[in-house]
Amino acid sequence: MFMFLATFAFLLLIASNFLGAFMLLTGIGLLFSAVWRRTGQVILGAGTLGAILGLAALGIFQYWDLIPAPRWELWAMCAAAGFGWASLIAVGAATVLLLLRQPARWVDRKRAQR
Repeated sequence: MFMFLATFAFLLLIASNFLGAFMLLTGIGLLFSAVWRRTGQVILGAGTLGAILGLAALGIFQYWDLIPAPRWELWAMCAAAGFGWASLIAVGAATVLLLLRQPARWVDRKRAQR
């Protein structure tokens, strides 16, 4: 049973790494657009904080001797996973906040555009 859980955790970490790489490339790409520049900044800023939190969590696990001394690949994987999830959550939160600021009725939206 433990091997199944360890394999699942490793596959989840690999998928999170791909998410981190995708969000990094998306954030950099959005910086070149004047319309989406703020979203790119949100992705890169939140992703950087997420990467720092991922590295801090791995450092704490190593400090408490919960894991042996990890190699540099594991540090990079945790940073990429933290980057991906934090930037995805930040973009989702920014989108929700943007949608909550929009008027619900058609008449109110029409008045707001004038």
